[in-house]
Parts: sequence; C-alpha cells; structure tokens
Amino acid sequence: MRELVEEFVSAYNKGDTARIISLFTAEAVLMPPNEPHVVGRDAISWRFQVFFDGFSFDLDLYPIETSMIGELGFERGTYRAFAMPKEGGVPRGGEGEYMFLFEADNGSWKISAFGTSASESHQQRSQISNWAASENTDWHYKWACTLADARQSAPMPEILQKFDKSRTSDN
Repeated sequence: MRELVEEFVSAYNKGDTARIISLFTAEAVLMPPNEPHVVGRDAISWRFQVFFDGFSFDLDLYPIETSMIGELGFERGTYRAFAMPKEGGVPRGGEGEYMFLFEADNGSWKISAFGTSASESHQQRSQISNWAASENTDWHYKWACTLADARQSAPMPEILQKFDKSRTSDN
C-alpha cells in the first residue's frame, strides 16, 4: 500500500492524470476539502485534469498509520501541499490530514477513497480578517474559479452534471 501511495504522490506532482486514475478503483471516491465529493474514475479524472491544467503542485504525505485487514486497507497521515498557477504568480500552500482507503483488486491494491482535511495554521487564522484587501483573495478566487470555468468550457462527466443539477434545483 505504501508503494501505491508513493506512486500516487509522484504522479500528482507530475500532473499525470492518467497515471493517477489507473491507481483508483472504478467506483472510487475523492473527497477534497471544502468541495463536493467526486465518485468514479471519469469524474475524478476530470477533477484532477482541471486543476493540473491550471496549476503545478508539490505534495508531500507523511504517514502516521497504515493498516490492512484482509482485502481492505487504509492509511492516514498529514500532508503539506503547494500549488503554483501555471500562468505565474505566487505559490500558495497548506497542510492538513489525509486518508486513503484501499481494496485488493485482482491481486494488487487500488485506491477506493482518498480524502483530505485542510487545517489552518496560526498565521492563516490571524490573516483571515485581512484577506478582503490582500493578494490572497485574488489567488483563492482563481483557485475557486478554475473549477467553475472548467464546467463551462470542458465536457463534465455525466455524474457531475447530475450533481450540479440537483444542487441547483435544491436552491
């Protein structure tokens, strides 16, 4: 399982969507912080590609616990990640916790779920009140708009279209 995680990190830092997706089960779940969950390889692939098109990443994972129970496994730990807009600008980063769930699939491990939980550092918490007038606001706006822009310009997997429609009809 550790080798699978190391392969995931390597592919993530290279922006290699195809390699990342090959590591997931068909019905895998991606749970990014402060975003809706994403289910299935097509939707996960689309989500990763959108961000890899706009940003370069530097992700490090620090495992705390890795366990296996029969054909199921998990790993939890902490992460540190930085993103740099490909069009230039200041890199931004954060840290938090992560968890992988694994399933044995024809004799090899695959990722069945991956989720992260971002944590705010003391410095980030003290700067929140100043964000409205800062460069951080523009950067975070770009991050949030990347997915919104992609929904308008790139074909969205059918599963995400259904999610968007259900969210819109609820409001």
